[in-house]
Amino acid sequence: MLVASDRSRLAGLIDGKDRALLAAFLRDEGTAFGLNPFPSTTAVAAHLTCAGLAFEYPILGIHSAGLPCLLKALAALPKATPLTRCILKSTGHTCNVFITAEGACVGAYF
Repeated sequence: MLVASDRSRLAGLIDGKDRALLAAFLRDEGTAFGLNPFPSTTAVAAHLTCAGLAFEYPILGIHSAGLPCLLKALAALPKATPLTRCILKSTGHTCNVFITAEGACVGAYF
C-alpha cells in the first residue's frame, strides 16, 4: 500500500501546464490513495479512456485539469507500454496519475 509520502513523490514527478494545480492536490492532507482494483493498463488503453473523457467532460460541464498534456504524453509512447494508474481522492475530486514501470510519471488529470 502506498503511503502519504508517496503522494509527495508523485507530486514532484508531475509536469505540464497544470503542474502546480495537480501537485497541490496530490500534496493536500485531504487527499488519499483510493481503491484501485485494476491498476495495470497500457498507453493505448489509457489514451482511449482519456480521449473519451476529454470529449465528454466539456459536454457534461465537468471541469478538468491535465487532460490535454496527458493525452499528448500518452500518444508519444509506444502503444503497448505498460503503465500503472494511481487513483487519489479527496472529498470532491479524483486524480488519476499514470506512471511507467521505471517510475517515471507520464501525466495526471482530475
